[in-house]
Amino acid sequence: MLLPGALLIGVSGLISGRLYDRFGVSRVTQGGFLLILIMAVALALTLSTETSFNLLVIMYALLMFGVGAVMAPITAYAMASIPNTMVAHASPMTITLRSLSGSIGGALLVTIMTSTASASSLSFPLDMLKGVHIAFWTLTALAGLGLYLSFHLQEARKLKPANI
Repeated sequence: MLLPGALLIGVSGLISGRLYDRFGVSRVTQGGFLLILIMAVALALTLSTETSFNLLVIMYALLMFGVGAVMAPITAYAMASIPNTMVAHASPMTITLRSLSGSIGGALLVTIMTSTASASSLSFPLDMLKGVHIAFWTLTALAGLGLYLSFHLQEARKLKPANI
């Protein structure tokens, strides 16, 4: 179930990188956040105990495509906005922060899901389904915040190559 999403993150990184070169950071990240927002809402509304496996795979893969479409341009934007002398330090820091924030975000959504499920008076699996819905609504809110913030991105200034 996770493999198609992982593959689409890589594919969307390539596509969004080219789109970033052509249109800039704002449009590409807005499209990525919009796709994440749409897929999170779709998952929150359509997920049930009878949802087909194939539909879940497709929806998750599209969600991951949106994540990849955001990550590549944001990373390029961040790297282009720092001085060339700091790139050697900024690159590993960016990778570390991306891994750390992904882990914290996943843990936060799982915590929301399980705490909602344990506080529910419904029986299993309906209590867990309620928790999953709340987690996807939380993801929807975060994607909406990201979409809002993407409208405030300014194009990075062009830096001169470092003298080596």
